[in-house]
Amino acid sequence: MFENLKTKIAWFLLKRNYLDKRKRDTLLHNSFLTDSKSFFIIVPGYEESFDKYFEIAEYLEEKGKETSFLLSEAQNTVRSFEKIGDLLTYNAEDLNKFKLPKKEIAEKLSELKFDVIMNFADESDIFSMAVANIVECKYRVGVESLNSDMYYNFQLKGVSADGGDLIKKIKWAFDMF
Repeated sequence: MFENLKTKIAWFLLKRNYLDKRKRDTLLHNSFLTDSKSFFIIVPGYEESFDKYFEIAEYLEEKGKETSFLLSEAQNTVRSFEKIGDLLTYNAEDLNKFKLPKKEIAEKLSELKFDVIMNFADESDIFSMAVANIVECKYRVGVESLNSDMYYNFQLKGVSADGGDLIKKIKWAFDMF
């Protein structure tokens, strides 16, 4: 019960502190993905397999896009990241008791600027949703979930829990936009 209450408080704080209506009201134009140059990919903290995210980065780099990643330090030790652009990491000490970013990491993240942020976490990863709304960007892309329309300009609908169809959805979005 206490965890449920903490989660509700976290959602309230996320909405109050990080949600800026001006950020999500940016109009999408028909080439917003193809015109964008820099992409920030947030790897969900609960992920153990990163292959699909690196496939996305490789696909974006083939299109001439710059990619950066955010992942946990535990994830960073699992695989070599030589092929990708900038890599930012966080650890458990960077999260407060509500699993939101602490002030220090939030300030660092707020200095970053990208054209597109891609967050593939579901609603259980509130840290990722907060990060997606702290970093300055033109467009936010996320997986459709409960209240995700409040946080993202563009949502990928029908992505399976294992993310197996994620690459296909990204390629479809690039073909469309």
